[in-house]
Amino acid sequence: MPLIPGISYPITGNVSGPVVLNDNQSSPSNILVYAWSGSQNVQIDYSIIRGSINETGRLLISTDGTHVSFSRDGENTTESGITLNAVISGSNVELQYLSTATGHAGQFFYSKLNLQ
Repeated sequence: MPLIPGISYPITGNVSGPVVLNDNQSSPSNILVYAWSGSQNVQIDYSIIRGSINETGRLLISTDGTHVSFSRDGENTTESGITLNAVISGSNVELQYLSTATGHAGQFFYSKLNLQ
């Protein structure tokens, strides 16, 4: 069924957030941390709201506990100025971000799916 403009639709599914993304975050900061064991292949669907900017996308993260591979695809109304990355830290995968200075903090909503 197509969506009708002007109608408010509830969020469905298991959505977490918002996680606050600070404005002008120049050093990597964690959004999400999870144990890589049992979560070697993960899909994260996400949404970022930053001022009047909206972004939605998908992150694919794969790890063997030593190396991590990360890809991001999505769409936005304007560049959000948020850079995402995944790193290994001990027994965890850390989803991290950096942000530019726009005068607006961001909100990060997400749903994580393990693809074992």
